[in-house]
Amino acid sequence: MFVHPVVWWSKHRPAVCIVLGVPQYRAQRHARGAAIIELALILPFLLVVTLTVVDLSRALYMKGMMTTAAREGARLAIELGNPANTPSADNDSVTARVNQNLQAVTSNASYGLTGVNVAVTNLSGHYQVTVSGNFSWLYLGLFNYFGAGGFSNPQTLSATSTMRRFGS
Repeated sequence: MFVHPVVWWSKHRPAVCIVLGVPQYRAQRHARGAAIIELALILPFLLVVTLTVVDLSRALYMKGMMTTAAREGARLAIELGNPANTPSADNDSVTARVNQNLQAVTSNASYGLTGVNVAVTNLSGHYQVTVSGNFSWLYLGLFNYFGAGGFSNPQTLSATSTMRRFGS
């Protein structure tokens, strides 16, 4: 029966293998210590990247919710007659619809939007609904630390939707 030399050596090698003058068991112990040091060096960087991704994801979610709310407000403005007059009940209905769509992100001010403003304008047959609000970053220092100095807290996010009425 033929046994490959590498297989035979792996089964019959001595308990302490000398490699470059260092016993094998001692070299393995140092390798384990190096792995812990490497983890300690890379873990803060991974934590910063993870928190940055979480914060940017929150901002994009808020922006998407505001865009949806502006679109729903513009859709209701088209269905109603004249929502661009500030004291009208139609304008209040559009504002209520926008606030209803933003209820999920404005209910808790610590992680959502604050100071939401709704503006409805009539642009000769077009109705434009603009929604703006203040978004608070959780980890603002991380952005400014890495050179993205254009961030402030709170950051103003806005979304605009314009719809036109055809026919009628």
